[in-house]
Amino acid sequence: MLRNKMMQDLRLAGYALKTQKTYLECIGLFAQFCWEPAQADQDGVRAWVAHLEKSKVGPQRLRQHFAALKFLFAKTLARPEQVAFLSWPKDPKRLPTVLSASQVASLLAALQSPKYRVFFTTLYATGLRLKEACHLKTTDIDAARGVIRSDPRATCQRRERAFGDAESEAARDSAGVLETRATRSPVSVSNEDEEAARPRHGSPRAASRSHCRWAQLEASDAARSAS
Repeated sequence: MLRNKMMQDLRLAGYALKTQKTYLECIGLFAQFCWEPAQADQDGVRAWVAHLEKSKVGPQRLRQHFAALKFLFAKTLARPEQVAFLSWPKDPKRLPTVLSASQVASLLAALQSPKYRVFFTTLYATGLRLKEACHLKTTDIDAARGVIRSDPRATCQRRERAFGDAESEAARDSAGVLETRATRSPVSVSNEDEEAARPRHGSPRAASRSHCRWAQLEASDAARSAS
């Protein structure tokens, strides 16, 4: 009976089918714990929350349980005070995975296309954003001063990024690769990739997004090959 009422309330609230299924599953587990969810008071809810925390449920799953409880008591049972104490758990802060120099070298070496190998080597050496690197031209590379000027269209302001001697060869290779394509145009994908990634609307912004996406796919393939 309670399940049917909650299903009706979820449909009336316009929740997606996947969300409805998740909420009903969470309340089903709550029912197994307390037997009668409709009769549960705040102490019963607190006992269920403590049980979930002891079972080492992740923050995302815990938020699903809390959302289901709030919907059940606030909407279906009209007793929101029973779950007023619930707060959304936050994801723990984790340190990012930092690759070693040898891992980075292996990853870059796994890129079969010279163009993308130079592209991601330049990203790694200069710290350019992906959008900035996608707009690079040969005129942006100042090998004499050892800097790369980023396109203001990508950052709303023109910036310069320095690179050392170890990266100067990559910068020269980058200039050569760009010159073989079109010295005044942004970094582009191969002829085969251009046909597959051609945007429906031929705007420069849409084309830039497609080019960046293909570069990401190439990097993903290289990472899988390296691993």
